Amino acid sequence: MKNLLIVIIFSVMVVSSFAQQMNVTYKYSEQKNRELNYTAEVTYPQVDFGPDALMGVRGIASDINNLIESRIGIYIKGFEDQLKLIKTDDPEKRMRTLKITSESSVSGGTLLSVRFTLFMNIPGMAHPVTHDSSFNYSVTSSGELDLRDLFNENADYLTYVSSYSQKELEANAYSQGNENVFDMIKFGTSPEPKNFRVWNISNDSLSITFNPAQAAPYYFGMQTVKIPLDGMLGIIDRKGPLEYLFR
Repeated sequence: MKNLLIVIIFSVMVVSSFAQQMNVTYKYSEQKNRELNYTAEVTYPQVDFGPDALMGVRGIASDINNLIESRIGIYIKGFEDQLKLIKTDDPEKRMRTLKITSESSVSGGTLLSVRFTLFMNIPGMAHPVTHDSSFNYSVTSSGELDLRDLFNENADYLTYVSSYSQKELEANAYSQGNENVFDMIKFGTSPEPKNFRVWNISNDSLSITFNPAQAAPYYFGMQTVKIPLDGMLGIIDRKGPLEYLFR
């Protein structure tokens, strides 16, 4: 009886969260660390469901916001750890900088998708470093998502995403006269989960981001492939995070 009650309460929370609009605002913070000689400027999203949201739905928003803030903390900690390890030739001891920006969207009213861009400038190194990461959360499904959570349990989604990405990146490279990078593209888009860690959802597409030097030489920069969702309806989980596509 107790377990049944928990299920009923959770179901009410999910229905309520779906009925109410997820709102996204952005929070800015800046911090300085004198010991490691760096500044960090961070802009990241926070969500709410409006002033009339039920207590349980407010709890969902709080969970999402805490996860995002925890992710930001991990990024900053990683930057600090890197500073402790590296040695650079910078006699002027210029300030090191970390800038984190973000873009977010809400699909189907229930799926928050965030793309983080980390820009690290450490004087004395060859060049600044830019790296993208992502955060995806479904209110009606399993919380924070992995890419596999979008698809049917036995679907060979990696083969589809890999093939589509490889063809798109090869076409782009070919148009620029860079056929010599095809081997690197093939390796960086091979059907392995590690190659598709940075992904985002919009209402009509799945975006895969390939960080610099992952699927092409570094000078290619960040590469993004957009895969139409309507081409994957046969392998998408109808009861999963993308269920709104089938309403």
